[in-house]
Amino acid sequence: MSEIVITWSVAIPLLLLALFIGWRPLGQLRQKLRSQRLISGYGIARLDNVILDDGMGGQKVVEHILLTPEGLLLLLPRHCDGALFGSEKIDNWTQMPGSGKSFHFENPLHQLEDLLATLRYHLPGIPLQGRVLFSGRCRFPKGRPERLLLIDELAGQEGRVDQAVLPVIEEAWQKLQSQPRAEQSTDDSVYTVSYLRLWSAALLALGSVAWVAWRLV
Repeated sequence: MSEIVITWSVAIPLLLLALFIGWRPLGQLRQKLRSQRLISGYGIARLDNVILDDGMGGQKVVEHILLTPEGLLLLLPRHCDGALFGSEKIDNWTQMPGSGKSFHFENPLHQLEDLLATLRYHLPGIPLQGRVLFSGRCRFPKGRPERLLLIDELAGQEGRVDQAVLPVIEEAWQKLQSQPRAEQSTDDSVYTVSYLRLWSAALLALGSVAWVAWRLV
């Protein structure tokens, strides 16, 4: 067996294995970066994972707060695939990702309202809106409840940042900036990326390149 055959008989399987391991997490990473870019472009400024006293002896973590010309916008991110069924007054929504399976999860609008109440407690009188922001390949066959946004709907909204903000809103924003931050999102299912698989794929690819370089020197 020639040296070239031996070299590539090791390098090619390593590259294929790296591609197999890393393809999905690489796609997840691209989706996460795109989502974060679209969220940032929807407002003039952005704060993440702000810890606030809820006024009842507890704390809430607000994952995304945007400063906009109309006031403050709270975004509650959720990631779902498949068909979603729910309304504002139903306690539990249904997700059908396919293959006849179905899952139930708590109405995210209830959590959104709790977070809005916490923000109103700290910033009374400030214009404030909230939306549940869905990413993933999801759809609402029976109609989409109000106060929901799909991540793709944020695209093309960058023009909002050129508009002025009222001084009272800027003061409220400065108050929020002084609040402590959580280290990461409270919902680990949002924008999940398997960094272990991504690093494993990168090491395999690097090992393949190093092997070829060593054999050809």
